[in-house]
Amino acid sequence: MKLLIKFFLYKIIFFLSIPLRINLFNKKIIILQTYNKNIYCESPQYLYEYLSKKTNYDVYWFTRNKQIISYLKKNKLK
Repeated sequence: MKLLIKFFLYKIIFFLSIPLRINLFNKKIIILQTYNKNIYCESPQYLYEYLSKKTNYDVYWFTRNKQIISYLKKNKLK
């Protein structure tokens, strides 16, 4: 039951944040994450690192994992 509630809350927040994401797009901000907020891997990771280093976009990785946050800070990523 908790998982179902969490799923629906996530979807509601996702749809309510559409205007915010459109506004962020106009300011050249990109926010990335994988299918799970607690991992840092696969294509989004490489895309994130490439965009962070090679473009003028402000690129952010969305996570709550302290190890990932530490890794990003150590490598001067946002």
